Amino acid sequence: MPHPTAVANFKSSPLGRELAPLIETDAVVLEMITINAYGLPPVCAVGRRLSDDLKAKISDSDKRMIGAWVAEVLAPRGWVPSGVRQLDRKKWFFSSGAMYVEKGATLAA
Repeated sequence: MPHPTAVANFKSSPLGRELAPLIETDAVVLEMITINAYGLPPVCAVGRRLSDDLKAKISDSDKRMIGAWVAEVLAPRGWVPSGVRQLDRKKWFFSSGAMYVEKGATLAA
């Protein structure tokens, strides 16, 4: 996971300011939590909102920052990472993403 200072710097960058409404709005956060329950990483809620122009600006390093930002958004709501799911690159902008559980929840064996 990127250093918190690096994530803060990314969030305040021009790209970060452009991405903020696609990550931090209540509707997006609700979708993140909902799709997580269906077995998709919450970062997919962000990926599906990206325009082609915006996708062209995002590097692999930026994708890691977006993932860390999603973790920051979900943490105060009681969600913690529980593992990583690989995604089909033909269908999804992100190749993988963290899955989450509510803090204190137990994972099924």
